[in-house]
Amino acid sequence: MTSVADNLERITDAINRAAARAGRDPAGIELMAVTKTHPLSVVEAVLDAGISLIGENRVQEAQKKFQGFAGEYRLHLIGHLQRNKAAAAADLFDCVESIDKIETARALDAKCAGTGKIMDVLIEMNTSEEDSKSGYRSL
Repeated sequence: MTSVADNLERITDAINRAAARAGRDPAGIELMAVTKTHPLSVVEAVLDAGISLIGENRVQEAQKKFQGFAGEYRLHLIGHLQRNKAAAAADLFDCVESIDKIETARALDAKCAGTGKIMDVLIEMNTSEEDSKSGYRSL
C-alpha cells in the first residue's frame, strides 16, 4: 500500500514538471488533499506529510470528522452547499467553493457576520443560462 508521503512525492514531482512546461513557479501552486469518505487517521497522515489545505464535499461528514479536531489546516467545502447547512458551514470551513444561490450566500453571510468571520467564497455561474444547470445566471 502506498503511503500519503509517497503519493505526495509523486504528485509534487508531477506538479513541478507541469509548472516547468508552463513556465510557472511551482511555489505558486497549492495542493489540496480531498479527504471525503476517508477517516480522521488519513487527515492526520496528510497533515503529517505537510499538506495543510483539506477539501471535504459534505458538511455533515466534515462535522463528524473535524469538530474538535486540533491541527494547523485550512478546510474548504468543495461540494454543493444547501442553505439549511450554511450556519454549520460557516462554523467549520475556511472557504466555501460552491455557492449557487443568493439565498445560500445570504444565509452564510448572516452567520459569518454574526460571529465576525470573514470567509472566502467562490460563486458558481450558469453562463449558458440553461435551466438544467445550477448557478447564478449571467449578470
